[in-house]
Order: sequence, then structure tokens, then C-alpha cells
Amino acid sequence: MGGGKAFAQCSFLDTKISSYTCKDLSPKEAVVELSKIYNFKVSYPSDLLNEKRITLALKGGTIKDALNEIIGRYDLEFVCVGENSIVIRKLQFFISGFILDSSSHQPVSDAIVVSSKQWVESDEDGFFHILCKVGQKNLRVYHPGFDTKSVFVERVETEPITIYLKPNSELSIAEVRVYDSLIMVEKAGGLKLNMEEVSKIPSIAGSPGILNSLRFLPSVQSTLEVNGGLVVQGGGRDQNLVLVDGMELYNPMHLFGLFSVFDQSSLQSVGFYKNAFPAQFGGRLSSVLDVKTKVGDFKKWNSKINLNPVMIETVVDGPIKKDKTSTMVAARRSFTDFFPLFYEQIQKQNQLSNFNYFFYDLTANINHKFSDKTFGYFTSYLGGDRGYINGDEKSFSGEEITENQKDVFTQSNVLSTMGIKTWLSNSLNLTVKTGYAGYGFTHQNDYFLKILSDVETYEREAKLSYSSRINDWKTGIYLKAIQDKNNKITLGMENVWHQFVPANSGYYLRENDLINYDTFYQKRNSKALEQRYFFVNDFRQNKISVSAGFHYSAFINEVTYHSLQPRLNVIFDANKKNKIGLNFAKTSQFMLYVPNNHLGIPIDIWIPAGKSIEPMHCYHYSLDYTKLIKKNWVMHTNIYYKNFLQIIEYKNGVADFINEWDKALYRGIGRTKGVEFILRKDIGKWNGWASYSLSKSDRSIKEIKFGQWFPYQYDRRHDFKCVIHYQHNANLSFGTTWSVASGNYLTAPQIHYALTVEGQRYLIEQYTQKNNLKLPVYHRLDIGVHHKKNLGNSLQIISFTIYNVYNQNNVFYVNSVIKSNGKLEFNPISILPVLPSINYALIF
Repeated sequence: MGGGKAFAQCSFLDTKISSYTCKDLSPKEAVVELSKIYNFKVSYPSDLLNEKRITLALKGGTIKDALNEIIGRYDLEFVCVGENSIVIRKLQFFISGFILDSSSHQPVSDAIVVSSKQWVESDEDGFFHILCKVGQKNLRVYHPGFDTKSVFVERVETEPITIYLKPNSELSIAEVRVYDSLIMVEKAGGLKLNMEEVSKIPSIAGSPGILNSLRFLPSVQSTLEVNGGLVVQGGGRDQNLVLVDGMELYNPMHLFGLFSVFDQSSLQSVGFYKNAFPAQFGGRLSSVLDVKTKVGDFKKWNSKINLNPVMIETVVDGPIKKDKTSTMVAARRSFTDFFPLFYEQIQKQNQLSNFNYFFYDLTANINHKFSDKTFGYFTSYLGGDRGYINGDEKSFSGEEITENQKDVFTQSNVLSTMGIKTWLSNSLNLTVKTGYAGYGFTHQNDYFLKILSDVETYEREAKLSYSSRINDWKTGIYLKAIQDKNNKITLGMENVWHQFVPANSGYYLRENDLINYDTFYQKRNSKALEQRYFFVNDFRQNKISVSAGFHYSAFINEVTYHSLQPRLNVIFDANKKNKIGLNFAKTSQFMLYVPNNHLGIPIDIWIPAGKSIEPMHCYHYSLDYTKLIKKNWVMHTNIYYKNFLQIIEYKNGVADFINEWDKALYRGIGRTKGVEFILRKDIGKWNGWASYSLSKSDRSIKEIKFGQWFPYQYDRRHDFKCVIHYQHNANLSFGTTWSVASGNYLTAPQIHYALTVEGQRYLIEQYTQKNNLKLPVYHRLDIGVHHKKNLGNSLQIISFTIYNVYNQNNVFYVNSVIKSNGKLEFNPISILPVLPSINYALIF
């Protein structure tokens, strides 16, 4: 209820009135009419007192009583100004602002801002918008790694305020209790990763990785040993949308899947969505990984160097112009070309004489403040891999025969994006951006044979090359509007111009001086336009939160495909200990991906939907239940079902791109169902979680065994994971992870024989079943120790990890080998034994 404040000079408010009557007037009209009758002035904001109609019949009392009757039912108050005037104002109002690091002026994302019984999170720019009351110490701001801040709001703020948080790296986990402060902060349909806690999960070579952390969440698995590509709730590795500052990144893994392309020190926030992810995301079926790069320090220059036996990483950030423009540059390069710690296993198991490989990543951004309400940014990423397989030069006794073979393979990711964000008002944000993304893969095989004899010399030289590429140009406009304390609207549109080059192949063959072939194949390059429009309404009322919206896409390539994708996420807080969630989403994907079936080195090839290839669709249904068991224990259960339409499978597990690619694939349907359990303890010296998933994923293709259901390649019936972290003190912590899961599937030929035609011998393989070979059970134990130490103005972090503690030979890929007796055998290749490693980081 509102009320009035009268002072000595406001004695007119005590004037007696005999009666006052109004009928079907707005509160504003009633107050104005009363002021005219009793000759006083009234001021009020233009947006007040216009909502409802009132009817009053007052007898006796004072002007003050009449005003209280008119506006007291609203969340308003009036105060006296001078001797004959009043001002009407809100008791509650929205306040907006930015949360910044006090030492660097960098934005603090995912901070919790609490006012009375409500709370909001700051976004990637540190921006928040929350309902407040005047004259109360009612804002409290929380974030792990910062001191808690209390803010006293004295008056109605019409401009955004700035709240500075003081960093505090000595905070123990027990001191941050306002929400789930470890790795998982639940969002509508997803979660946010806490970057500090991610670094404590043991990982290969001691180098923390985002994708490595995601793998320990329920129903998220790797396609291969270590990380590989992510598979989420029965989807494919191509069905995950990865965004870097809003621009698509096509391959987040380096070749062989051992390391992701993300240097954690260069990241500000990471959001991960599965089930019904919000409507602003589209173009993929199964999940979204939303990555924001770190904003550089606006006050001072900082550096970090990270060194381990596999790679060197460094990050530098600071102001170009103090308080106005900052930059961040992160670079890393592997040592694996001259320190083959891991890849020597590939050499040994494949009998390769010389194997070299390295990768690199370079991320840079610039952020500029045009004003307190308008920011600009530019982000660029360049990363790639290069590998060499050199065969021995072989000479055979009795004859002068020399044979040599060399393979070179490369892949590259390029990404650039720029945008401007401006707050048109405290509750209205506009973002405009544009960007480019490109991905490419190349492979070249060179073969040379020389035979010397008394009669003549024979030489044979052959070169086989292959390349695949996709390029995107993207523009987008996005608008966020906060209507009131219960409603937030997000809408936007995007145009993406795709260029697909799925298969450029070359073949060169020379015998002595005769060139038999010198041919280049370029098949069905295509350009496509993808248009996206979305609308989201986030609504909160009492115990119910609803995020509802739609995503519309049009894909134009020879023909035009349209897709309307509704999204719904409902959360009901039954009480302080129980929460129920209901999710539904339709998703569509217009670009298709060629799987390589684990046979050989993994490659990425993308092709577009068109006349003969329809886009894929998926319907998600899920039900969540979260229960606070004890003070520090939370149990979360999720039941889900997914229905896939127009899903693709390739004949014999491999697509023939020299011919038309659409002739090399089948189309069908798929289904995935499962239940997930996760038990978490977030507070205290001992914390972590254990998760278990029981699921089934299969496919049905009309051309394969008359449409009978067969297991999906990444069907994993049982999947158990455990993460335990012990914080001994502020400087020393221990961590361990253990996982065990059912093996995946691959397609193996069941009939094979040799056939000789015109003197040439050919191997004939026939496939009668899909995914008929099941890989062994996967399991692995990792442990790690992390120690921090202050060195003057620097911080030293030493991490010691042991990967695959008990030396389990998990399958990386499978080689097929023809034995001398004509039988075909499949040899699983394991490349990573027990691997101790140390990682040294220095922050200064």
C-alpha cells in the first residue's frame, strides 16, 4: 500500500472536506479533479495513474485521506513540495545498471542481484534490471570470486547505475551460498559453467577444457576417446550449435578430438543448453554452446602464461585507451610436432615411421565504450591443425626398388564478428552485428615408386588430393525489452549466406614420362540463404516462470524450405525444496554432416539441404524434477523423449562424393528416450556430483532391413560419471573423475572377397546390417592436484594430473585389416595410455 507524507508547511493536506464523489474516472483524473476543487497543485510522471477506472463516494475526512483513498491501492506515495503542491511517485520502480570489476572495469556476467524476495542475473555485459523500493538498503550483489556488495537506493534512478565488485580470490566455497556456485547454474533449458570450477576438473596434460567439463554432465558424451565431438541425448556431433560471440563455429575440436579450440583464459562466460533451448537459437537439433570471449581490462595490463608438456598458452589484456577501449589477445601452440607425447601411440599401432602433428589457436578482441549506454566490439579467431604421415623409403634386396609415401592433412577455423550494443532506455536494448565464419579440411597423399633393372627404369608417381570447405556471412538485429517485473521480450532476425564446397578432388598419375591422369573434380558447389526470425517472452508470476516463443527459418537452395519451431519452458517452484520443469521444442537443421564411422582419421564434411535432401527436424519433450534433499545436497531428475524426422544415414558408412552425394545417403526417422539422475553437493570442502543416464537411441531406414529399428551409432545404454573435488584450503585442492559407459556402435562389412578383373585385383565388401559391431565398454579414472601461491604481484598455479590412472585401453578408432587367409579383422586403436602431466600457470 502507498501513503502520503505531510510536513509542517503542507497544512493544506489537513483541510477538511465535506464530501467527494467521482464515477468511472482514472486515478489521475480523480486526483486532478480533487486538486481543482481544493486549489492545490499536483505533479506526477506521465506513465502513472492511467490504468484502471475507479468510483468513490467520500464523506468527511481530509484532503490527505482522499488522496490515500485514490492512490493508496496502488504501489505509490505522495509527498508535499512547498506550501501548496504534492508530487506523486512510485514506491517501487525499476533500476538498471552495470556490474563491473572494481580493479579492471570489466563486466561481471552472471552476478546475482537480489532485491527483497526477487533476483536477476547480470548478462554478458554486466547489465541488470530489477524492481526496487526507494530509501532501503535493498540491493545485494553476489558472485563467486568477489566480495558481496550492498547498495543503498536513495531515489528513483532514471539512468543506469554502476556497481563495482571487489575481487576476492580467497573466498571459500562455503561463503558463496546464494545459489549454485559451482559448475552448474540452472537456466531455462540449460546451465552456465563456472569458469573457476571448470579449471579444477582433471584433464589431459593438465590443460583445462570446456568440452572436457561438459562431458561429465548427464546425457552428454564424447564420440571418441577424450573429447571427440559431443553427442547430446542421442543427437549427432553435427547437431550442436557452437557460438563464439554470436557467430557459428563449425568445429570446436582440433583434429583427433584430443583438445578443444577454446583457451579457457580467453573466455568470459559459457552457456550450455539442451532439452528446450531458447527460441533465439536455431539451425541445430540437439544443443547450444554459447561462448562469450573475455573483455579486456580497461584499467591496467595483465598477462598469463600457461605451460605444459603439450602446449604453451598465453593471454594478454589491457587498455588501449584507459576507461574507453580495451583489448585481449590469447594464443596457444602445441608442441606435438617435436614432442609426440600422445601421437607416438598412433605411430606404434599403425606401424608409421614418422608421424608429426601440431595445432594452434589465436583469439583477439577489441571492446570500446562510445558512452555509458553504447558499446562496440570486434572478435576474431584463427585456428588450425597440420599433420604429416611419412612412410619409410623401402628398398628390397635383389632388386633396386624404392617406395615412398607421404600424407599431409590440415583443417582450419576462421571467425570474425563485430557489433554495437546500445541501451535506448533502461529497459530497451538494441544489438546490431555482422560476421564471417569459415571451416576447411584438406588431405593429400603422395606416392612414389622406382624400379631399376638392367633393361629399363620404371617410375610411378601418384597424387590424390581432397578438400572440403564451408563459408558463412551473417548479419543480425536483436532487441530486448523489459516491460515490467514479470515480462521480458526478446526478438530478432538473422540472415546467413552459406557457401558449400563439399568436394574438390584431384588425381595425378605419371608412369615414366607418360601422364595418365591429371584431373580435378569439383562437384555441386552451392550457395544458400538462411533467414531466421525469433520471438521470446519470459514471464514470471508468483511460483511459475514461463519462457515461450518461436523460431522461424527459411532455407533457400534450389528450393525453399520453411520451418516454424515453437519453444516452451515452464518451471514451477512448488516450495523452497521442490521444483518441477516442463519443456517442449521443435528444432530444424538445414545442413547435413558426413560421419566417418570411426574407420580412419575423423574428418568434417558439410552439405546443404536441397531438391533431393530435405532438412532434418526434431521434437523434444522433457520433464524435470529438482529436490533439495538436505542443506547442501540437490537431486535432479530429467525424463526426455526425442523424435527425429528426415534423419540421414550413409550407405556403407561412407559417402562417395566423386559421384552425387545424395545417391550415397538414406533418409529415415529416429527416436531417443532416457532418464537422467544427478546428485550434487555444492557447498563445503568436499563437493561435486554423480550422474547416471539410462537411454536408448535407434533409427529406422526403409531401405535397411525393411525399416526395422537398429541401434544408432552413438547409442549408449548406460552412462555413469562422478566428479569429486576437495578444497583443502584457499590454495590447495584435489580433484578426481571417473566414468564408465556402454560402448558405441559402428558398421562393419559382413561379406568380403577378392575379385580379379583383367589382371587387376579388387576387394569387394558387402554390408547387410547397420551398426552391427559394438565397441567395448568405456571407462577411465583421472586425478588432479592444484596449488596456488602468491609471488609478489603475481599468482602461480601448479596443476599435476594423471590421465587414465589404471591405463585402460579405450578405443580411439578402428582399423580394418585383411589377413593372409583372406579374412577381414577389425583392430581397435587406443592411443592414450596412463599419462602423468604437470601444468604451470603464471598470472601477472
